[in-house]
Amino acid sequence: MKINDDVSKIEEIGQRGQCTVDELKYFLPNHTTLGNESIFNISFLRYPELKSALPFLINVIKGLHIIETRYGGFGSPSKTYELIKYLIDIDPTKGEEMYNWIASNGGNYYIDENITYIEQQKRSEEAAKRRSEILLNDQESHAEAALKRKEIQEEHGKKTLETKELYEEYLEKFQNMDNEQLINTFNDDVGKSGWVSARAKFISAIHNEFIRRGFDYSSIGDDKKLSIKNKIMLENNKITIIENAKDSIQYRCPKCNTPVTRTPLSNYKENGKIWHIPHFGMATCANCGWKSGLYGFGLVKSN
Repeated sequence: MKINDDVSKIEEIGQRGQCTVDELKYFLPNHTTLGNESIFNISFLRYPELKSALPFLINVIKGLHIIETRYGGFGSPSKTYELIKYLIDIDPTKGEEMYNWIASNGGNYYIDENITYIEQQKRSEEAAKRRSEILLNDQESHAEAALKRKEIQEEHGKKTLETKELYEEYLEKFQNMDNEQLINTFNDDVGKSGWVSARAKFISAIHNEFIRRGFDYSSIGDDKKLSIKNKIMLENNKITIIENAKDSIQYRCPKCNTPVTRTPLSNYKENGKIWHIPHFGMATCANCGWKSGLYGFGLVKSN
């Protein structure tokens, strides 16, 4: 049986290490009937290529996990876990490495975040030992524990559904805002403490809306993350940190008139679009390459 297009796309995402918005929409197009999308119904182990080519299988597992986490954690990780168990059976070393990779990249319902395979095995053994002691010493306590686990699972399912609905509400709300309202909404959240599930979905939804509108938000994030530490402004579809807005127009390159900021930015080397005068140093124009003297000597001060 040949590898179909969906499996090949998933493998490419795993190999690349990221999932685009268009790819996310392709695999998870229908939020209201989550669980019926084709990605959750693929019988991966029917394909002999997955069983014979370990690099391909590993990239498929990575691709599935990246899609699930990119979606906001609402996807079903059962397919990923099924493939990892198969990988552990045929190659325990590679299987353990993939288990640890998922644990270090957010985890999922079956794999706890930042808990290695060996640590989880120890926990499972300890849990099994405790369950045996409970069965031997107190059947009633065992029944209560089983009931508690069931309640936790039901509560988890309820919270997952509520969080999914909240995320969809944020998406719809943000899509109906104009640019000014969207930026003001982002700024209203800056400085708030805590990191609860509701806020995580708020940030995820507004992040997706920035991407959908084609904003250049490289000053506060990339396609994987978004910083909410600073208030921002939008000009010519480009997001700028407000704290740096005044400084960024005080000095300009004398050769090409490109604005310079006097405050070093942490993402300077990543995007190459914003450049600065290092403390007691020289400025280099990212646009034309012109270099100032010490202390920014030679820069033109804006009116």
